[in-house]
Amino acid sequence: ITIPNSVTNIGMSAFFGCSNLTSIIIPNSVRSIERYTFSGCSNLTSITIPNSVTNIGYSAFEYCSNLTSITIPDSVTTIENSTFYGCTNLVSISIPSSVTSMGENVFKGCSLLPVEDGIQYADTWAVNVTNREEGTYTLRPNTAGLAPYLFMDCKNMTSITIPDSVKSIGYRAFWNCKSLNAVYIND
Repeated sequence: ITIPNSVTNIGMSAFFGCSNLTSIIIPNSVRSIERYTFSGCSNLTSITIPNSVTNIGYSAFEYCSNLTSITIPDSVTTIENSTFYGCTNLVSISIPSSVTSMGENVFKGCSLLPVEDGIQYADTWAVNVTNREEGTYTLRPNTAGLAPYLFMDCKNMTSITIPDSVKSIGYRAFWNCKSLNAVYIND
């Protein structure tokens, strides 16, 4: 589908459950991708998000299970909750430094995203912990942000090393980390 330049807003759930939709080009006139806009478009493999978009809404691409890669434009500052939840074939995502806020569960179920030292990454954001039993964690050097609830219930965590590249730490990122007693900032 190609949306004409006269469109400035694509309403909530506009393409919800369009399981035969495979590709879409969003025009530069669109400012926001609303809640559930493409949720359940299970055969969507390609999408172009223009530089005019500043916000990607709650569950906008939830369960787009054939989406393998996506590039977020520099204009986006916020990625809301569960945006890419259940995108089981997502292997690559580019998140620009303009993104300063990320909701919870944005990449939940995206098991093909890379894991390094027990931490799963979506580009430069730490988004999931694959082993919550570790005592120490070290974020990779170029990490830009920590997703909300990232280390929640890592009860054995005693220390973490965070690079000075981190600009955003999501709410409750260390919630219920009862043994955490040392945070190191590394440049």
